[in-house]
Amino acid sequence: MNDLKRYFLRYVQNNFSEFDIDDENRITIANFLLYFSEKEEFEKLKSIKNPSLKKGILLAGNVGSGKTTLMRIMKEMRISSTPFQSKSCREIAQLYVADGVSAIQRYGIYVVKSHHGQWKKQHALFDDLGTERNMSYYGNKLNVMEEILLDRYDHFVKHGLIPKGY
Repeated sequence: MNDLKRYFLRYVQNNFSEFDIDDENRITIANFLLYFSEKEEFEKLKSIKNPSLKKGILLAGNVGSGKTTLMRIMKEMRISSTPFQSKSCREIAQLYVADGVSAIQRYGIYVVKSHHGQWKKQHALFDDLGTERNMSYYGNKLNVMEEILLDRYDHFVKHGLIPKGY
């Protein structure tokens, strides 16, 4: 793990010099390194409620606290065997206005692919969750991200894995 921490620090210094590592985010970073490197130690953490490598994560914090930058670092470092794509929740909600239910399906249930009969575990980052508004498509108003997250959760329960991003 120490090698991974050193790699993270070097990567941040070389590519994200504006990103501050301080007492407030040091534990989060260490936990993320465990999660993305799929170390079983992650599931033994006491600082996280019900930690599981099979589940997604919810990263919350104030505007400007570095959440998106931290996720971008994790994505670019490529330490996970399961890469992820990122998409703005506002952009997805706006797609619903243009495409209707197919936009929800694109990021919810229909994004899971089977390779030779095997479901493949992959991740997606939905950035700025909660900044999107309820949207309408021909009078059908709904919370787009709520529908997508519920679809993805239903898939997780049914198949025991996280759907592919997009």
